[in-house]
This record gives sequence, structure tokens and C-alpha cells, in this order.
Amino acid sequence: MSETSVTPLKQPKPVVRNDSDVKALKPRQSAFHAEVPDAKGLRLKIKPNGSKLWEVVAKGPNGQAKTRSLGSFPEVTFKHAIPKALKAFQEIKEGIRNPPIFNRDFC
Repeated sequence: MSETSVTPLKQPKPVVRNDSDVKALKPRQSAFHAEVPDAKGLRLKIKPNGSKLWEVVAKGPNGQAKTRSLGSFPEVTFKHAIPKALKAFQEIKEGIRNPPIFNRDFC
């Protein structure tokens, strides 16, 4: 009888729609991303140590994917991450390499 390898099922990507959803996410053995619907390129990276980081992913003018960090949760809330993401997404698309540093008073 031959041995068959069993591949573990992948967990579905979580979706984040508000701060409560973000707080409910628990860390796993490896880092993973939660999607944010209706926000271009915005995602939340959850690390094994429990830290949660907002990121934007977009293609620059040369077609290469770029990732830009927007800050960590809870310092940057869901409400504040959306406008930051829209601005960062546009800057990446336009090829702006060194954006101004985001601050908490952005929104």
C-alpha cells in the first residue's frame, strides 16, 4: 500500500471591516495578511508575536509591486488607515519614493 501525502488545508484569508475585526484576529505560527475590502491595496499583517501592521501594496510606474507600511494597530486605527492607504496607493502609482512621514494628526 502506498503512502499518500496529505496537504493541510489553507485557512481562508480573514477580512477586516472595523476595529473590532482587527482586535479579534489572533496570531498564528507564521505571519499572515487580512484583506480590507473596498480599500485599494490595504491589508493588515499579523505577525506571530501578535503585532498588527497596516500595509499598502500597489504597482509602481514600472509595474513592480511595492509595499509601504502605514503604522501599527492600535496607533493607527481602521478609520485612519483608509485615508492613509489611499494617499500611499496614489504615491506608489506616481512613483513617489520618499513620502512625507505620516503622523497621527493626519485625519
